[in-house]
Amino acid sequence: MNPFSLPITDPELYLMREKQRVEERASTAEQRLIPVHVRQNKRTSQILEELRRPNSPLEQSFKKNQRSRSFNRENIQELILRKREILLTKKKIEHKKNSISFLDTIAHSREEEHKKAAKCLEDNLLRVEKYEENLKTEAKRRADMAEKKTKERIEKQIEINELQQEIDHLYGIYERNTEELRQLVVLKTFVEELSASPDPEKSVTFMTENFETLYSSNNLLQSIMSLEKINLFLIQQAQEGEINLENLKSKNNNEIKQLENDIEQVSTNIKTIERNKEMLSTKLSGMLDEHVEKPLISFEIMKNIHDSLVDIFLTIGGDMGTYPSDFEMLETLENSIRAEINKSKLLGEEGLRIKEKEVDKLRRVRNVENLKLKEIEKAKEISETLERRKKKVIKKTGRIGMERSKIPEKVKEKVKVEIPQEILDRREFLEEYIPYP
Repeated sequence: MNPFSLPITDPELYLMREKQRVEERASTAEQRLIPVHVRQNKRTSQILEELRRPNSPLEQSFKKNQRSRSFNRENIQELILRKREILLTKKKIEHKKNSISFLDTIAHSREEEHKKAAKCLEDNLLRVEKYEENLKTEAKRRADMAEKKTKERIEKQIEINELQQEIDHLYGIYERNTEELRQLVVLKTFVEELSASPDPEKSVTFMTENFETLYSSNNLLQSIMSLEKINLFLIQQAQEGEINLENLKSKNNNEIKQLENDIEQVSTNIKTIERNKEMLSTKLSGMLDEHVEKPLISFEIMKNIHDSLVDIFLTIGGDMGTYPSDFEMLETLENSIRAEINKSKLLGEEGLRIKEKEVDKLRRVRNVENLKLKEIEKAKEISETLERRKKKVIKKTGRIGMERSKIPEKVKEKVKVEIPQEILDRREFLEEYIPYP
């Protein structure tokens, strides 16, 4: 709305104009009461004389009209000035309201961005912690499985050694029995020869009465048969022991293969996790390169994360002289965590619980400190926004520069002077300086 133009829908201005019109109509009606011939015959001098007379009706009407017109004119000017001031103040108030609303929207959007960034950072930290816990649980589970498998393997090895000793013992018994059997077979053949010989005198000369009573053919055959049964039973036991030993060996080989497969699977999982980590790091670097102007995480937060990572790396015993990168430091941290997990196997459950409690306590203290720092930063931002709001908005006055209405500047075109070839040859070969306009 133009402040120099009168408003059409203003009731006060409309009433003032109506009042002025009524007064003008009344004055014209009074003038019409004077006859026409009187008005036409009277000259200006006569009218002036009548006006100079005291208490003349013409003078009174003239003064009344003059007073009303002057009074009304002054009132209209004052009203216009007042309305103009009101409009200017309204425009100022509207401008200030618009600026305040614009600043409020900016502050609200920045607060939302800050909240989103903080939420993303917290989510990432929770994911990292969850990933670390999963790694710990997986490593613990794998370690328990490996320990169980090693114990089973040791037990199986002990059983195999015991069975091998039993087999050796049985094999010795078997050899002794075979030797005895061989001797008994020799004796049997000897006895059969004696029993089949036609000269009993010769047999009597070789055997005594005790030999006949003790080593009779029936007794010897019974003893040989019993020894054969015993040897067959021992041979059967030895064969069963060998079969059991082969079964145990096959089971042991299968368990070793299964352990090797599990180890290969764990190594492949570690490699895939490392590849995913590298891919995520490359994606993050690409996203940071694309959005350099508006990063998801501020530089201060990244710096704090880097400083905390360096502190953890130094507490582990890392060397900063080699200038390692963040990913190398994370790899060393993972290796140290794995080493600690391997050490924790040797400790008891109580020691592990005490260490876990200490780690949880340190983590809680750090989280509380981080929350306090975030609250301080938020309070600073709120104070800065309040100070910005309290500052007065300086309104620019003057004419707005319109680029389209500007007259383009005339650029003088430089005329290139072409020097003839003859003059150039003279300057080059004869070394004569010939001025050319």
